[in-house]
Amino acid sequence: MKTYLRLLAFAKPYRQYIPEYILYVIPSIVFGALNFTLLIPLFDVLFNVGAKTTMVAPPEFAFSLEYLKGIFQYGYFYIAGSHGKVVALEAICAIILTSVFLANGFRYMSQRVLTRMRTWVVFKLKKSLFHKLSTLHLGFFHQQKETCLVMSADVNEIEASIVSSVQVLFRSL
Repeated sequence: MKTYLRLLAFAKPYRQYIPEYILYVIPSIVFGALNFTLLIPLFDVLFNVGAKTTMVAPPEFAFSLEYLKGIFQYGYFYIAGSHGKVVALEAICAIILTSVFLANGFRYMSQRVLTRMRTWVVFKLKKSLFHKLSTLHLGFFHQQKETCLVMSADVNEIEASIVSSVQVLFRSL
């Protein structure tokens, strides 16, 4: 555990990445959830499940998924009543497509933040390893077997361990 915490110290100043990561991951989650929510009215239109054909007024404001669904249905019924079901279906598809692109764009940007953090951690780790190995005397390398020395593959394993730990920490925020 002591070794793990010492290795995790290479990722310690990750606080600079948290605000930007949160800025990208929250809209990604919202638009990802919105994609599935918007499929319900699409299937209602395609399969004619909903018996309602008109909605008189928009629903009362509330912080809930039902409110968003009601607003969306109100907009659908307004467009369907004034321009027809085909235009309403086109509008639903355009909104879903926009939501998918936004969700994927924000997800991409959040992964870029994690990649910058990963690159920074690897840089610090390799710099520390180089400093440690360059300060050792040559007799150390003569006495040690080849398998006892830290190789580049070991650095990659350590990097994967550190970055996956930090990613789990970020995702649990």
